[in-house]
Amino acid sequence: MIKDLSRFSFLLFLSLTLVMTSCDDDDDDDPTPPSGPTQSIVEIAAGNPDFSILVAALTAGDLVDDLSGDGPYTVFAPDNEAFDALFAARGIDITQDDTAKVNALIDDLGADAVISTLNYHVIVGSEIRAGDITTQLYPTTNATSATGNGLSILAEPSNGTVDLNGGSAISKGATVESADILATNGVIHRINSVLLLPNVADFARSNSNLSTLQGALEATGLDATLADETMSYTVFAPENDAFTGVDLPADPTDILLYHVLGEELRSSSVIGTQTTLQGGDIEIAVQPDDVTVGITDGAGETSTIAIVDIQGTNGVVHVIEGVLLPE
Repeated sequence: MIKDLSRFSFLLFLSLTLVMTSCDDDDDDDPTPPSGPTQSIVEIAAGNPDFSILVAALTAGDLVDDLSGDGPYTVFAPDNEAFDALFAARGIDITQDDTAKVNALIDDLGADAVISTLNYHVIVGSEIRAGDITTQLYPTTNATSATGNGLSILAEPSNGTVDLNGGSAISKGATVESADILATNGVIHRINSVLLLPNVADFARSNSNLSTLQGALEATGLDATLADETMSYTVFAPENDAFTGVDLPADPTDILLYHVLGEELRSSSVIGTQTTLQGGDIEIAVQPDDVTVGITDGAGETSTIAIVDIQGTNGVVHVIEGVLLPE
């Protein structure tokens, strides 16, 4: 009896071993698919024919390796139609192949300008998905100004998608057409225009909350002044609500110039007495709460700075909650 039981135990062990081995073989033949993305940003772009011009531009600019790193990166990727619209606007023959069109753009704008433009579509160090953009954001891109500071980009929700720098209705803006294309090293958002580098005047034009200021700048011609790429400015930009109850004169030029400094001063160096282009002084100081920073004007009124360091190619914009008035 003992012998028979031993034989039964051996046969049971053998049958269990065969079943377990069979299960292992099945697992090897049918592995569990990965739960997340399997391709990098560059690999996704290279595998999508709608991004072929972008890939050609990244290759010409020697930027492929940069976007192949660990990241994370957020890439606003213009599709071929977006690039062809830029080529056509620059008088470049869009019937050429991708490499020829990119080389023509480099000949037209210069290699440094094209590389800066491509870098302006990249945010390094963060993966920003469309759902993260619930209000106006000004993330810093991988492109830099002449002073070495990263250029800002305005991202905001709009009609179920995301607008960049005011959306495609603005000359230097774009709209996200396909969001959250996930990669192993970040996220891609497909956009319908190539983003061009913004100056301080462009930020007033692209932000709907600065439309009153923009209207005044256009009426006085100062929008063209602030677009001068040979100059450097700091602009204290009153938001729309700041103009409520303020009676601007028929020619508000002096008041507008009172909001502009003739040099770039970011938040780290703007504290103190500053002389404006109007000629009058403003006093910028940390307020008693040790958190907010306020600007006291010639009339003795203090306006809080709401958003700092919106970086453009020719200076920086700080959004403020009041209109500054000289003496």
